[in-house]
Parts: sequence; C-alpha cells; structure tokens
Amino acid sequence: MYQKGEITKSISLTDSVKLIEIHPSTPFIWDSGQFIVTKNRIEGEERVADYTITSSVEHPEIFQIMVENYPGSHVGEFLHSLKNGETFKFNGPKGRYLLQKTQTKKVFISLNIGSVANIAHLQFMADHKDLYTQENLIIDVLTPEFTSLYPPFVEKFSNLLQIQYVPIQITDQNPGWAQGKPKKKELDQIFAEHLTNEFYIAGKSEFVKSLRSKLIGIGVDKTQITREFFG
Repeated sequence: MYQKGEITKSISLTDSVKLIEIHPSTPFIWDSGQFIVTKNRIEGEERVADYTITSSVEHPEIFQIMVENYPGSHVGEFLHSLKNGETFKFNGPKGRYLLQKTQTKKVFISLNIGSVANIAHLQFMADHKDLYTQENLIIDVLTPEFTSLYPPFVEKFSNLLQIQYVPIQITDQNPGWAQGKPKKKELDQIFAEHLTNEFYIAGKSEFVKSLRSKLIGIGVDKTQITREFFG
C-alpha cells in the first residue's frame, strides 16, 4: 500500500544529487540496503522510480534517500523540485541487497549512483560498529561526468570503521571498468588479497553482471557476491 512522505529537509550533495529527508505518514522498519518505490503523477503521467534508504535503521520515524536528477529523469526532477512540507507517494521497503551480519571482511563496489546502496550498508555498520571490526574495502568506480558521493561519508564513518577507500576514475587507459570488464591484471592487483571476502556490487545491470562474472573468474565464490541493479 502506498503512503505519503513529507519532505522535511533537502540538501544538495553534488550538482545532480540531493539528499532528501522524509517523514512517513506511517513509520516502518527496513533492513540496510532496502529501497522505497515512488509512484506519482508527473506531467499527467504516473511515473515510478526506486530509491535506496540511506539513513540509520535506528530511527524509523524519519528516513533519507539520495536522488539523482539526470537528463530525462522525470521522477528525479520532480523530487528535486519539492519544498519542505510537500509530499509524494511511496511504497516499501523492498529489495534483497542485504548486508550479511558476519565478521567477514567486506568489499563494496559501485558504479556512480550505485554508491548509495553501499553507503546505506556503511551507515548500518557504523551504527553497530562493535559487530564490524574488520577492515572494509570500498571501490568507487566513476565515469567522468559523475561526482563521487563517498568522500563526506568515508570521512564520517572512518572514525567508527576500518575503511580503505579506492576511487577508480574511468579513462582511456582503463575503459573496461565502465562495463564491469576491467582487465584481469587490474582485478588481481586490487582483489588478490580479498578473494574470500564478501562482495557487494551495485550499479547498472551490465556493470554488475559482467563484474560478477569477472570476480568469479579470479576465484571469488559466487555465494559471497551480493548485487543490486540501478537503472
């Protein structure tokens, strides 16, 4: 069932992404990595889009999402335009991009806006820092036009978690990363010491599917890979 969410705060994180805080008419509980489904009439047409909940699960009376407004994104433009006190319709939570509650080291990989799903996991781990004492590897794959969302969150969470942050800017020298197809030597260089860790991959479908196959090819157990598709 869809309910209304009231905008309580909106903050620009980059030129194209806003963090939007929402007060739901009916508070609900979600798991780290789950998302809401928005469904609203925009310019005479009902449009649907999904957004990962990035805020702490400890405070269900209010939650936050990160919304990208890219060219052609009707829902993104609509949500960016809402003022404090205005509402939109959503349903949720949904999704199975769930964080394993284990002490195993974790590797988070994302392409562009896919980082929000992993930021949600980092938030949960920071809230329960005594359960997550191992070092975590973050691989932030970025196309030239996208500004990373990670830096302020890495700074925030690094006081609570052990984090190794590795941004990868896609250039003419490493074009394979854009499709999730980096060269084997690139994968070996980054992941040789992490083959028995848990992997979380989020981004466009082609990127996620291809990178999963590549990781399995270098020795990562497929049961240790969790994935989320964006777009």
